[in-house]
Amino acid sequence: MTRLLEEIKQYQSKFRQKAPAEKQRLMAEATAELAASGVAQGLGVGDTIPHFTLPDVSGEPVAIETLLEQGPVILTFYRGG
Repeated sequence: MTRLLEEIKQYQSKFRQKAPAEKQRLMAEATAELAASGVAQGLGVGDTIPHFTLPDVSGEPVAIETLLEQGPVILTFYRGG
């Protein structure tokens, strides 16, 4: 899990270096709004999720089981711009 956290920190660092200030502000506001809503609590260690298949960014179906076989998964829902 430590490796995953390091990868997330690296991604965040690159985002802060490259993304325009306005995009960073909007992302921070959206993140704070989501956290304050209590809707997205996240999963804890040992929590399970149901098996499901969703389209990837190209519209191709991807089963969560297939991804989990390759290692930890971060699942992001993007509702568009």
